[in-house]
Amino acid sequence: MRHLPLLMLLACDSGKDTAGTETDPVADCIASHPAAGSVADNADDVSAECATESGTDCDSAAFISADAASCIAATAGLDAGVADWQVWLVYHHTHSTAIWNVAQTAWTEPDGAAGGESLAIHATTGDVIELSGWEQSP
Repeated sequence: MRHLPLLMLLACDSGKDTAGTETDPVADCIASHPAAGSVADNADDVSAECATESGTDCDSAAFISADAASCIAATAGLDAGVADWQVWLVYHHTHSTAIWNVAQTAWTEPDGAAGGESLAIHATTGDVIELSGWEQSP
């Protein structure tokens, strides 16, 4: 997958619940989708790479779940696309931390070409780091 230039940065806006209390959509997603038993199979490998590279927030026990990352992506406004989202955990060398990538497919061609957007979400805080475009050739 080839990443295109950064399109924009996203941030989740706080809203209010039905009682008028300030809410934090990221915290709500993390609380609604606990990590126990649902962190990626490669979490220990990502954690080790993060530590080896002197990254930050490398403790895999603190990683949010893939479901929480998907929830955050939806809250941030990532389009549904034309196929199921792909979600994977990686060490991001530019940001020196572990992230969840949540990628949507916006278009496909019969020859196998496709493209869409990928949202990078901090693996421990749930903060949205960046939105980038991607394309693949057949």
